[in-house]
Amino acid sequence: VDKIADFVWIAVGALIFLRRSDDRMALLVSLFLVTFWTTGIDSTDVEVLASSQPAWRLPVQGAQIVGSVCSTLFFLLFPSGRFLPRWTRWLAVAFVAYFVIQTLFPALYSSSPALEGITYLVFLGIVVSITWSLVYRYRRVSSAEQRRQTRWVVFGVALAIAGSFVFQLPVDLQWIDGDTPLVLLLFNIGFTSSFLLIPLSVGVAVL
Repeated sequence: VDKIADFVWIAVGALIFLRRSDDRMALLVSLFLVTFWTTGIDSTDVEVLASSQPAWRLPVQGAQIVGSVCSTLFFLLFPSGRFLPRWTRWLAVAFVAYFVIQTLFPALYSSSPALEGITYLVFLGIVVSITWSLVYRYRRVSSAEQRRQTRWVVFGVALAIAGSFVFQLPVDLQWIDGDTPLVLLLFNIGFTSSFLLIPLSVGVAVL
């Protein structure tokens, strides 16, 4: 299931690159799709590679930073490719610094409850800022076509988050344990399938 998801995310990103390579926003979308899932959400393979082959640790960390940065830039810039409102570019700079430090120095956060709390607040700030900027661009700036693109992306992301929450929460709360491997498999399929709505909706929006 995970390999199928990897293929879908990468394939949609590659298709956008091939068909819209003259569009800078489309190139960012393509890079976001190729890196975000494989290095951020389903990062097991790259983490195993980094732990088993120390020489790959830095390239893996670099790819994780790229995935995190591209995901933030995607939601701050889509669909026009401009920072609107203009001050959101400084949010992007702050978020990039945050992701770099968190990826390169993870022990810095895990060893300090205070910093871990700040991490959650920063993540919440990212979500609120991105949501507000999307609403602002949709209502004040976007054309009819850009509004259509935004609706597709919001539709896919909202359903993906809702679906993943339904399938992941019972596992996180230990309502499902290792004695029920078939149920765990079904929940994993549901979680992974939910997130496939993001590349599919983005692909429809951009292509």
